[in-house]
Amino acid sequence: MSHGFNEEGKLEAAIRYNGAGGDSAALIVAAYPEIGILTDLKTFGVLDGEIEGLGFSKPSEGGVKLFIWKLDTLETLSESK
Repeated sequence: MSHGFNEEGKLEAAIRYNGAGGDSAALIVAAYPEIGILTDLKTFGVLDGEIEGLGFSKPSEGGVKLFIWKLDTLETLSESK
């Protein structure tokens, strides 16, 4: 999984995903301006290795972490990036 922000400040992400989460797999984007302080969180569906409707703006401070989870069981399907 890799990610970055484009010139407009919108998140772009590329994932390699094997479909293990079925229909409940989701990309979770979490913004942290400081360690331990979560300021924004959004989820986006993942279907056939594609992220559905990815729309997340660059935070004014700090960075973001990305996770893929199976939402119905809260099983982690990837390492955070």
